[in-house]
Amino acid sequence: IFKNQPQKYLAFSETPINAFRKVKHQSLYEQEASVSGFLDHVHNFGLLYFSTHATAGDSLLNQPAIEFSDQSLYLSDLYTLNIPAQLAVLSACETGIGDRRKGEGVMSLARGFTYAGVPSVATTFWKVNEQTTYTIVDRFFFHLSQGLNKDEALQQAKIDYLHTCDDIRIAPYYWAGMIVIGNTDPFLFEENSFHPKLLLALFIFGLSASYLVRLKRSKKQ
Repeated sequence: IFKNQPQKYLAFSETPINAFRKVKHQSLYEQEASVSGFLDHVHNFGLLYFSTHATAGDSLLNQPAIEFSDQSLYLSDLYTLNIPAQLAVLSACETGIGDRRKGEGVMSLARGFTYAGVPSVATTFWKVNEQTTYTIVDRFFFHLSQGLNKDEALQQAKIDYLHTCDDIRIAPYYWAGMIVIGNTDPFLFEENSFHPKLLLALFIFGLSASYLVRLKRSKKQ
């Protein structure tokens, strides 16, 4: 959806997360990844993954927002939703920061998803690097599938990254920007598949494609 906007182009958004390759999925492409498309599907999934752009906002008039193909979804919009997902991974920039209000806390997108009912949120604290964030998220999902607690899975993903990155990208800016807040219990996977009662939604935004990937337990023949 950012094909004609070079400054917004997310090169790694079209690269499938390796942890998802062996499971069945259903996709929404390009303009189908709209706010209405999200709202139509969000109640069917146990895990949400966003690879897009976001803004932190700094006031009531300039709210945090996450970009979809047609428009932005604002913090105040999230307050009106009831999202049954158990984990939301917000890999866009600055999803964990926002205006700090006395007695309230930080008005961030992560707060919005928590308010909407998501007990666990992986969120970012600055303008993260797209390539390294993709690498870390890929390993994060892998370690989740191995049964690690969510915070431990993200920690191990960062360690994996540090073992393979070059010297230029070893600075904390590249790998320390994402944390898990809320419930850190393991996400309920089974070997190479999800718990039969859990689904995964994957949103990928970039160039000419936007995907909503629905992962389902493979049925035995």
